[in-house]
Amino acid sequence: TYPHTQDQITVTDPDAEELKTQLALLHHLENVTLEGTLPDNAALIELKDMFPNMTFLWNFTVCGVETNTLEEFIDLSGIIMENTEELESLLPCFYNLKKVDMIKCGISDVDMEALNRRHPETKFVWTVVVGGVRLRTDTREFMPYKYGIKKIGSLYNLRYCTEIEVLDFGHKGISDLSYLE
Repeated sequence: TYPHTQDQITVTDPDAEELKTQLALLHHLENVTLEGTLPDNAALIELKDMFPNMTFLWNFTVCGVETNTLEEFIDLSGIIMENTEELESLLPCFYNLKKVDMIKCGISDVDMEALNRRHPETKFVWTVVVGGVRLRTDTREFMPYKYGIKKIGSLYNLRYCTEIEVLDFGHKGISDLSYLE
């Protein structure tokens, strides 16, 4: 039992249907922590969407990694995935997710780029090979001399490194960077 002025509550073993009716009566409610045995994530996402002025905190698993609705970063590196369906189905659970590391997850560069385009509010990071060097797609600089590269191979994959601020190809004979546009 809570007074109608309550601004935060914790509910153990919640029933999603009961919450739909009862939360509507608490007009000042801002934060709801859900714990214990929870309904499935789809029911909780529906509840979250139904009450957009409330913040719901619950723990759940994404591709085997424990997380919660308030996380800003999750690391899924090394978890081999056939596709991104599970991850994408759970993105609506998050309020503040900014970045997901997906290094060595087995998803192709093309599919990772498509994932970033479908969800522009979240940065999905993986590695690509550029000039014979493996780079994170969130790298801020690429200077071949730092890697001891004498002859630069293909630079095409730099197109996935959208946060690059510094490129130094001095004395490497590079003249065409049109694919970076």
